[in-house]
Amino acid sequence: MRPEKAESRQIRILIADNHTVFREGLRHLLEAELDFVVVGQAADGAQALKLTIALQPDILLLDVAMPKMSGLEAMRRLAKIQTNTKIILVTAGDTRHTR
Repeated sequence: MRPEKAESRQIRILIADNHTVFREGLRHLLEAELDFVVVGQAADGAQALKLTIALQPDILLLDVAMPKMSGLEAMRRLAKIQTNTKIILVTAGDTRHTR
């Protein structure tokens, strides 16, 4: 007798970053995996907060530095409302060195 395969649930992701090219590229990479679905995108911290509350994603990929409200402030406000969304902070760093 063959064991039944448990049906896997897709992980729902919200991407919040003010760079459109980064958001779109990340969305394409994530949606290439069967276990991930991008449920929304936000271009600023205020929109990230609003969409997280409305969509209740499993994961919020949150840029630290964004207009209108920083990612850190959005994360603080989400912590106060006790959402079940897991937050992963992302940021770009400048690695150029001058000599």
